[in-house]
Amino acid sequence: MSDLFPVPIVFIIFNRPHTTQQVFEQIRQAQPQELFVIADGPRSDRPQEPECCQATRQIIKQVDWDCTVRYNYAEENLGCAQRIATGLDWVFEHTEAAIILEDDCLPDPTFFPFCRQLLQRYGQDERVMQIGGHNRLFQWRLEQQSYHFSYLYGSPHGWATWRRAWQRYNQKNTPWNNPANLAYLEQIIQDDQERDRFQHLCDRIFSDPNFQDEWGYKWTFVKLSCRGLSVIPATNVVTHIGSGAEATHIKHKTVLNGSSLPQHPLSFPLVHPTNVEVDIEFEREHGRWSIGEPGALALQPLIRKLLATGRNIHALVLIDKGLSQQPHSSLLNYWKAQTLIALKQPQRAIPVLRHLLTLDPENAYAQAL
Repeated sequence: MSDLFPVPIVFIIFNRPHTTQQVFEQIRQAQPQELFVIADGPRSDRPQEPECCQATRQIIKQVDWDCTVRYNYAEENLGCAQRIATGLDWVFEHTEAAIILEDDCLPDPTFFPFCRQLLQRYGQDERVMQIGGHNRLFQWRLEQQSYHFSYLYGSPHGWATWRRAWQRYNQKNTPWNNPANLAYLEQIIQDDQERDRFQHLCDRIFSDPNFQDEWGYKWTFVKLSCRGLSVIPATNVVTHIGSGAEATHIKHKTVLNGSSLPQHPLSFPLVHPTNVEVDIEFEREHGRWSIGEPGALALQPLIRKLLATGRNIHALVLIDKGLSQQPHSSLLNYWKAQTLIALKQPQRAIPVLRHLLTLDPENAYAQAL
């Protein structure tokens, strides 16, 4: 078993065989020595769900490498929050650290060694509570270092943690809006609109019964109350593939809300930050994305990736977002014209090209188009 991946992987599944199979194939490539599988039971008001749940669980029987598989299957539906919380409690009775994937979180192969190295590097550092694989901005300063630290924006879409951190989840906490936490929010969220959005979200989660399944936000609050940090990779290495009508939380698929975000592999050896401290500019930019106002410069790596992979409609949405802030950007205007031509809309591209040539009369690319 020496060639197998040594960190336990947790696979959380439910009722979607299609996405589960895709994620399982990536786990199979990683070949963990130990696989923990957590599954919720079918809901009583969904007559087709028992069959879907059973088909999903059958996928785990495809394990064909030397692996210890541990099962924690609920016969009745517990709900997302309770099922994940009790499942992870069970996992950390057996192991000190683990990598966690839900059935709609598709990892790039570099996600696994990334988590492995950082679980080891920060295992004894109480400040760090989570290693994440999802970067909502797609890329952030990839040319400088391999990852960054965040107060608020560690996504549960592919992550890893330790027993020492997860055990905080079920501890009784003081009310989220106590003076110390509000003062801390004031310190770490500079933008008033983003801070109000986050406070309103916390109010709903801790008071509205309809939000009781939002375990990920509760985990964010736990990290916040502990002043804990999350690691964010400098490029996105986990894609959320589960949005849509059947999804529990994300019903609408857009790049801006993190759904179907493209991946880019990390390079090794990793380039570590000089200090364990939050990247304030990343926090600010991520906050802008959260309220639907991403910065034009931060959009550019994602737009380039979308154009390179033929996702022109998604690219056009982001280009228009960028132009709303920088209408005189030659690059964004050129990309818009190029994208409209690719979408077979040359009449819409003509005024964009005229505007671009007004901005930059010698622009050879615009002249060629």
